[in-house]
Amino acid sequence: KYSYVQSTLLIYCNEVLNYVCCKDTGEDGMLRLALNIFHAVNTKKYSSRLIKGVFDMRCALIQGFPPDISECTVCGKDVNAFDLKNGCAYCVDHAPKSQDGVVPLSKACRDAIIYLLGCPSKKILSFALDDDAENEFFRICEGYLEYQLEHKFKSTAFFHQALSME
Repeated sequence: KYSYVQSTLLIYCNEVLNYVCCKDTGEDGMLRLALNIFHAVNTKKYSSRLIKGVFDMRCALIQGFPPDISECTVCGKDVNAFDLKNGCAYCVDHAPKSQDGVVPLSKACRDAIIYLLGCPSKKILSFALDDDAENEFFRICEGYLEYQLEHKFKSTAFFHQALSME
C-alpha cells in the first residue's frame, strides 16, 4: 500500500513519461529510469523528495539537457548559484543578482547532482543528503526539468500538496 505522497509521486512520474516519451521510439533510458524509480518507491527506503529529484534530473539528462555545474561558467571557480534556464553555474562574483531562474547552490547539492549525472543507472539512489540539502536538491531538480522542457506538470501541485500534508 502506498501513501498519498508516494501515489502522487507515481502519478507525476507517469505524467512526465507520457510527455517526454514518443510512440514507437527507443526509450530504453527512460524505461530503465522509470523502473528504478518505481522500485525505489516500492522499497520505501528513500524519501519521496529525493526520489523525485533523482527522477527529474535523470530525466533531463536522458532527454539531452545535462547541466554543467562543475565550475563557474565565466571564470572556472567554485560555484554557489545555478541557472535553471541555461543549465550552468556561477561563482559568487559572477552570479546574476536578480535573474529569473538563478538559485543558490550548496556544495552538497552540487556534488549530488554531479554524482547523479555521471553514475550508472543502478546507482542513482546511492547517495544521501541531510534534510536541508535534500530539500534544495528536490527544488533545484524539479525547477531545472520544468525550465528545460518548458512545461509545468499538473501533478506537481498534487505532489506538493501531499508533501504539505505529511
